[in-house]
Amino acid sequence: MIAPRFGFAINPHGCNKNWDFARLNSQFQDREGTLEDLIHHIRQGHALCAGLLGDKQRSKANFIGSNWLLVDIDNSTLARDENGQVIKTRTATASKFTSIR
Repeated sequence: MIAPRFGFAINPHGCNKNWDFARLNSQFQDREGTLEDLIHHIRQGHALCAGLLGDKQRSKANFIGSNWLLVDIDNSTLARDENGQVIKTRTATASKFTSIR
């Protein structure tokens, strides 16, 4: 089975939010790839955008479109048991993509 491909934008010019806001928003590059490609960029600490931006600055005016949804959860609260230990659960995975063309 061939892995589905989809469009996204990345900013590889910094790592793990170690950059200033202006640089973060100004150097996005449109890409097309698979879920494995996206995971590679995440592991590299690159900034991601679910939409395509035409290789321009991240802004509403430059947003071309998207055919997938990116969910980013920051500052989440960990579930703990009665002893204060973190409750470990399975990691969620994406199992199906629907490409809109």
